[in-house]
Amino acid sequence: MTEKPADLGRAAEALLDSSSHAYAELDPSEIREGIVGLLAAQESAYLEYDMLEIDLALVRALLLETADLDVRLLEWLTEQPSTARLGVTCRALWQLWSPANPHPPIDPATVQRLIAAAEQVDIGTNEAGPYHAALEFAAHQVDDPATLAAIDHEVVHLATADPE
Repeated sequence: MTEKPADLGRAAEALLDSSSHAYAELDPSEIREGIVGLLAAQESAYLEYDMLEIDLALVRALLLETADLDVRLLEWLTEQPSTARLGVTCRALWQLWSPANPHPPIDPATVQRLIAAAEQVDIGTNEAGPYHAALEFAAHQVDDPATLAAIDHEVVHLATADPE
């Protein structure tokens, strides 16, 4: 697949349109669903097409201070956990939770949900990097001891796991 998927929906298209500011008129729930739509499109072409435009959409969502975007992404991931969903979700979280991007505090429950979802799927080399990065960013931004211990456990597991 060499081009972005068609029919992404109004919100996703607005978030991707670099020549327009229509995305600023979207309400937060439309933005969250637009991002989920973009991740679903990426999931459907997993490892065939890197939809780098998602990064633009995520930056726009961050600029609009869209609340609970990470929470919605984890809801989507846990609806049907899969290796592909984990990969695209962690890539988005890597961007969302980066200290380089202003964002709301990370809820420890969201991190715990990510770890629980990751335990349900096979993590290959394509998923390990973004998953590890998301966990590392979370580790520097949460202060819940149980969540930090779970992150430490996952990081050790990733370091000692035999990549597929």
